[in-house]
Amino acid sequence: MISKKIRHVSSDLSHSPLAQKTLLQMSIRLSVVITLAALISYAHIFGILHDQVEDSLRVYITERGEKESQIFLNAQLNHRLFEEQFLKQWPSRSKQPKSENFDDLFVWRSDQTRRLSEEAFNGIQRPDGTYSQHISAFVGTNAPDTAEFANKLHLSYQLIDRYADAFTQHYANLYVSMPENVNIVYWPYIPWGDQAESDLDVNLEEWVYISTPENNPQRDHTWTGLYFDPTADEWMVSLVTPVDYKQQHLINVGHDILLNDLFDSVLNDKLPGTHNFVVREDGRIIAHPDLTEALNRTKGILHVDDSDDYTITSHVNAVLSHARTHDESTFILEPDSANALLAITKIAGPDWYFVTVYPKSLLSSTALQTAYIVSVIGILSLIVELVILFFILKSQVLYPLGVFRRFSNAMRDNDFEAIKDIKQSAIAERKDEMGELATTMITMAEHIEQHQMLLTAEVNTKTRELSQAHEVLKSEARSREEITCLLQTIAKDVSGLQGRTYFETLGEFLSQVLDADMVIISKLSDDRETIDTLTAYIDKQKVENLSYPLAGTPCETVIKEGAMVFNGNVQELYPDDDDLFKLKLKSYIGTPMYDGRGQVIGHLAVLKRNEFEQTGKTQLIIDSVTSRAASELLRNVHEQIINHQARTDSLTGLYNRAMFMDLMSQAIHSAARHERKLAVIFIDFDNFKLVNDQLGHSQGDKLLIEATNRLRNALRSEDILARFGGDEFIILLPQIDNSQSIEAVTRHIQKLLAKDVQLDTTSLTISCSMGVAIYPGDGITTDSLINHADTAMYRAKDLGRNNVQFFTEDMNIRMEQQRELEHDLRQAISKQEFELYYQPIINIRSGEVAKVEALIRWHHSQRGLVSPDQFIPFAEQSGQIISISEFVLKQACTDLPKLREHFKSLERVSINCSARLFQSNTWVPFISDSLEEYAVSSQHLEFEITESLFIDSHDQSVMQTLNEIQKLGISISLDDFGTGYSSLSYLKRMPVDCLKIDKSFVKDVLTQPEEKRLVAGIIDLAKNFNLEVVTEGIETQEQYQMLSEMGCDLVQGYYFFKPAPLSQLLSGDVEQNLP
Repeated sequence: MISKKIRHVSSDLSHSPLAQKTLLQMSIRLSVVITLAALISYAHIFGILHDQVEDSLRVYITERGEKESQIFLNAQLNHRLFEEQFLKQWPSRSKQPKSENFDDLFVWRSDQTRRLSEEAFNGIQRPDGTYSQHISAFVGTNAPDTAEFANKLHLSYQLIDRYADAFTQHYANLYVSMPENVNIVYWPYIPWGDQAESDLDVNLEEWVYISTPENNPQRDHTWTGLYFDPTADEWMVSLVTPVDYKQQHLINVGHDILLNDLFDSVLNDKLPGTHNFVVREDGRIIAHPDLTEALNRTKGILHVDDSDDYTITSHVNAVLSHARTHDESTFILEPDSANALLAITKIAGPDWYFVTVYPKSLLSSTALQTAYIVSVIGILSLIVELVILFFILKSQVLYPLGVFRRFSNAMRDNDFEAIKDIKQSAIAERKDEMGELATTMITMAEHIEQHQMLLTAEVNTKTRELSQAHEVLKSEARSREEITCLLQTIAKDVSGLQGRTYFETLGEFLSQVLDADMVIISKLSDDRETIDTLTAYIDKQKVENLSYPLAGTPCETVIKEGAMVFNGNVQELYPDDDDLFKLKLKSYIGTPMYDGRGQVIGHLAVLKRNEFEQTGKTQLIIDSVTSRAASELLRNVHEQIINHQARTDSLTGLYNRAMFMDLMSQAIHSAARHERKLAVIFIDFDNFKLVNDQLGHSQGDKLLIEATNRLRNALRSEDILARFGGDEFIILLPQIDNSQSIEAVTRHIQKLLAKDVQLDTTSLTISCSMGVAIYPGDGITTDSLINHADTAMYRAKDLGRNNVQFFTEDMNIRMEQQRELEHDLRQAISKQEFELYYQPIINIRSGEVAKVEALIRWHHSQRGLVSPDQFIPFAEQSGQIISISEFVLKQACTDLPKLREHFKSLERVSINCSARLFQSNTWVPFISDSLEEYAVSSQHLEFEITESLFIDSHDQSVMQTLNEIQKLGISISLDDFGTGYSSLSYLKRMPVDCLKIDKSFVKDVLTQPEEKRLVAGIIDLAKNFNLEVVTEGIETQEQYQMLSEMGCDLVQGYYFFKPAPLSQLLSGDVEQNLP
């Protein structure tokens, strides 16, 4: 019986897709409900366990953080006490003389360093009978030897001695480092200061450089990273505290903390099933049970990014990401990427994060058991529910659906007789949803029958309307074709036209085509209050261009609001526009013209005395031509700007060189016709480059603008002023009677320029050098007059600047001679006319030759021996100084072995270097190549530079080149010191090894007390900067004796040797007088 019932149910299901689908959907839904119930049970129990564990972890991690932080906080308290005591005593101690027992305590070693005495480490008995011991120190070779520095060392030693025993009960040591390359350390049984190498630079160690003002601007406690110290054979971390007084960095106080105990606590003291690790806030791993080997291998410098373990990386990144955005010392994280809870606390002091990793697998076992029970009960309930549901579905749903399907098929075939059948069925009598559905379908079928009849009538009506719309579209197409033809005609008529012709042609065309009574094409003025017509047509006739105000006109509305159409009513809208009433204009169509930035630059408008018949067509035509008109207007504006820029200087607004040449050419022709004289004044401001270099180019530009205004005030209206470039100006006086009138102009210029100029941060006085050339006596062409005025200007500079020179023929002869000399100079190297002379430099203490200076000489084939003072300036100006300097360097490298063999005590050959070399990017590579080619050691070369190098060049580029040269091992000597700028700031910043005192100071050193004091002061200054001193120009025994008493290192002059060729110097065939 049961099997028969099952077969019957199966047969019904196979013939009913709806029953199959419904039961399948129901089973799926119930399965989902069962699954959700299981999951909810699991999640609920898991959540309860999760909250309990999270609360326990929070309590645990808070207590753990307080425990791990204590040792680090105590270290900071120690440092604060040390700092307070140091600053309390330092103001008085810094001014005291050096302690009497200082030199016994801090002892010089043979390697030029100071170390604490052995007794300081082994034990020194204190007054109370206790012993001071285990303290050692290292003081570098470059440390200062002053009483103040000695007091700082002694005070630091005494404070270490006082606090070391108390401070180091939980720490490895206590030390004080100083920026002067000093470290004093208390370290039981480890003599750190005695073991340090003599070339040690403690400022390069992490436990020192992290406290510099650059790395620690907050001037607070700073912790190093984890590192392994081979001296203690321990992992450690250092706390360093900088101590400043009056913004001066004096010392650093430091503790080294041994971390083996901490690591043991981190790795082994943990909750069951968990593990701990420590990470620094910058991502550096301090301790981790899975990274012990990697930490040992990297000496403790292991960043999270260097780990290839995804789990560790995700844990650390989650901790650091949260820490950067939340100011919390203790927190619990549950990152998506980690199947664990992370309990984090911040260890005070080094700002490390202590992390406990609690796996979620510890929570899940109990929750899973509950989920299994819920799932089994749900599956059994599902089977029973599906059987009951099938029988209800068959009687209540499947049978009515069969009736509805047959009725729908009848409606599809327009068989409206089926309406009677469904009305008579039992389903229509039912009071449930199926009965309501049957009633609704009957009503719907009746409405469909009625709607079909109405639809037939509607289709007939729409067919007639479409025929009418088709005729309208054909009419509009013909109108658009007419507009297209008109636009093509406009484009053809104005194609290739520009400027005024374009606008006139366009205006005429619009007047004809649109049958307009007035056409306006305009440009908006700079003040945007008026418009200027580019073309205007009234009654199809061109009228003169005009300018009129916008206020109260329809043009104003177009300019401000955009395209406008006023058809027949423009006079009513703008009653204040008189022109509309005078010309009886009633209709207006206008549109604005824009530039590339969307700014209005003009407009185009057409007007009629009656109404426009087709406003849309007219507006479309106007809009179509406006863009091309705007482009042409912009082109005209840009062309005017370019023409103005081509004639004037952008900074001063004066004429530029090209425009001045044109005006001067015209003035020369006029002067020739009327037999008049004219004058050209060439002006160059004195020392203007210093303003740019010291105050900046913006201040230099302000100075030029003020100078321009003063020059304008000094001239007549007919005079012409132009800027040639840089600080060079030129004036043309087109009508002069005599030289006195020119002198009056130049005196007036000097008077106006002599007044102070106020800049942003300072005020200064300027002067200029002026050269004058007069037409026709000094030249009859623009080039000859300008060149002669330029020559006279340079003569004014040669005579001391701030004066006026009139051109003379002697100047021309001198310039010709200089050009010939410059021409011969270009061939001197190829003709092998250059030769090096050498002048020895004597060591005062030993009386031996310590250096030789290489001096260039030119043996001209016709002029004979040419002095360097004559040809070096030309070489500087022409750039030949670079090839000459290369010759000197190569020849000096060639002669160096012979010189060193002859003078056994010779240390270096000194070579003079031009400032031009430091503007060349090939000089340093050439030096390197020459040293390698001639196998010469760089320590045997010295380059002499002058102070002008820092005045005529940019400091940064000069310093970079000097540093590169010094890195090669070549010494730098500052020549002619005291004769130029002599800035102590240069001495402090530039890498100079030696000062050379100019011979001009030595000449009167025996007779002038002021000269003697000046020379002695320069020598003392050099000593304070640890620089070697050479004095030039020694010609007598008395001068030599006085400089020896002053403490000068080296001397040079005719008293010992005169400059001589290498052959004479080596053969001894030269007069010499060694001390």
